Parts: sequence; structure tokens; C-alpha cells
Amino acid sequence: MMEHTLDLLRQRPTLIEHAVINEDESGAITVLNPVTGKVFVINDVGRRVLELSDGNRSLEQIIVAVCEEFAQADPDLVRRDVQDFVAGCLAAQLLQA
Repeated sequence: MMEHTLDLLRQRPTLIEHAVINEDESGAITVLNPVTGKVFVINDVGRRVLELSDGNRSLEQIIVAVCEEFAQADPDLVRRDVQDFVAGCLAAQLLQA
């Protein structure tokens, strides 16, 4: 299990090409996967993770950046949530590793 986590942390996720992140007038943030046609509702942290997922940063670097930007949050909780979010985005084909 620990090896799997280390492998995930070393990945450099990239937002898929042509993905569309949108915020509507009510503040709801969505991301469209143009390949599958599915739309996902995300929060501010999810949006930031996707913005940072440029293929240049490892997941570990993304987690550190999110912890710094959302300093009031518990770092352990941020780490777990970001890992879960990225795993879900990989499964939903919003990110590629």
C-alpha cells in the first residue's frame, strides 16, 4: 500500500486537452470532459488542483502548493483529499498521469 502511495505522489498529472473549467454566476465550478461529455462539479480546491496539474509538478508538489494556499486547512486532510481527488480525476479521465 505504501509503495502505491509513493508511486502516486511521484506522478505528474496533466489536465486532459480541451477540458473546460467554468464558474457560473452562482459560483458553482464545473469541469467538462470533452471526450466523454461528462460534467463534474468541483470546489475551489479541486479547481486549484486541476490548474496545478500541468505535467510539470508532481502530485507531492501540488499537495504542498495547496497546503500553502489553503493554510487554514489541516495538512493531513488536504493530503488525503487531494490524493483522492486526483485518483478520481484519473478514473474519470480528466487527468492523465
